[in-house]
Amino acid sequence: MRTEVCRFNVSGVQYYDYQLCVGLKAGSPLKLWWEPSNQFDASAIRIEYNGVKIGYVPKGPKQDLLHSYRESKVKVHATLVAYNKTNPSWNMLYVKCEVEDKTKQQKEVCLS
Repeated sequence: MRTEVCRFNVSGVQYYDYQLCVGLKAGSPLKLWWEPSNQFDASAIRIEYNGVKIGYVPKGPKQDLLHSYRESKVKVHATLVAYNKTNPSWNMLYVKCEVEDKTKQQKEVCLS
């Protein structure tokens, strides 16, 4: 089972090749990559679709939250919720992040 922990608009979309993302649509799974060597933000979290960078998790509380899961070794799943090609830059891509809910999984196993 997974638990949703946050939603956000992707930051920096206008600087990357999201147009190369054939098949990108609501429901598409995304990859999150932590970028400690990023020259602008040592806490940057890059977002990719099929190996193409489409932007970043916005700097701030949601970025901090996702880092706390990473540090706790909790797997985070990112999914595109909305892709509005007519919206300008940062309103174009909307993402949700979920984490594995191990407590619920363990309870389910115990009750089986």
